[in-house]
Amino acid sequence: MQGILLSSDVNLKDIEDKNILIQEGYKFFNRVKTILACPSRNWVLVRKITEVIHREALDITKEEYESLGCNSVDEALDYLKDVYPDLDWHSPITVLRWKNSE
Repeated sequence: MQGILLSSDVNLKDIEDKNILIQEGYKFFNRVKTILACPSRNWVLVRKITEVIHREALDITKEEYESLGCNSVDEALDYLKDVYPDLDWHSPITVLRWKNSE
């Protein structure tokens, strides 16, 4: 099992309702059960990572930005800049997809 610590900007409801997480930088995760935790908000979830994708921020797909609740790549970039203020079009990102773990 592996773990991902999330910032206090991430709401439990956002993670429970979505099956995607986009992080700045190229992160390397195994496709296994993963603990998603936000210690500052006192919550933990377990999800099974099913996909790990590396790309530039400008290559966020329509499905990915819609999963974030955004209507365009520009809006998704603004959304992500709330957590990663130095993010730009050419920043490397990691897209994680998961399913609920039993």
